[in-house]
Amino acid sequence: MPQITVVSAGRAEAEAAVAAARTAFDTTDWPRNASLRARALNELADRLAERVPAMGRALAQENGKLLQQTTWEVSLSVDWLRYSAASALTQIAGRAGEPQPGVHFHSTPEAMGVAGIIAPWNSPVILLVRDLGPAIGAGCTAVVKPPGQTGLTNALFAEAVAATTYLKHLAHRHSDEIGLLLVDKFVSFDITDDPDPRSPNCTGVVTKRTRPSPSSCPT
Repeated sequence: MPQITVVSAGRAEAEAAVAAARTAFDTTDWPRNASLRARALNELADRLAERVPAMGRALAQENGKLLQQTTWEVSLSVDWLRYSAASALTQIAGRAGEPQPGVHFHSTPEAMGVAGIIAPWNSPVILLVRDLGPAIGAGCTAVVKPPGQTGLTNALFAEAVAATTYLKHLAHRHSDEIGLLLVDKFVSFDITDDPDPRSPNCTGVVTKRTRPSPSSCPT
């Protein structure tokens, strides 16, 4: 019997996810509410910590690592989320200076928008959290493509997200309906070409089949 059913989606579903993330970024105070983002990251860390044993076993089953290694990966991901939560509250100040008399400058950090995150199969939890934590902490919203090879692990991570109250839109805070798009692959879709994911990560960049893969991530 199958252990789980996951979604295999394509361009339309990916574009819908990007649009939803963009709407959340534009219509809520998420980008400006560092306290809310810190609470969300700490709560997600709590929900992930509850699933460390189960996720460790699932990941060992799916990618062949030792249980000790996979359990360490998930535990490290919990710590990384807490670090990102603290950073959300402390790394929000801008800079100002007077490099020469009468010349002043100032800078203020702002969230870019939607972050496109692609996680590989070999260390899917920590390499996802390594990007998701800082993106959320900075005020971005995100669209995540987990690897198709680790469906059980993906589902457990999605459960942790679904159980995180502060990651739900206020309109759905008391609803059981939560969109959890687990994309198996993008069909001829390059997330780095989309104008909305302003910050595509380069952990396994998905490229169109009509051209070679880039040799390195864009700077």
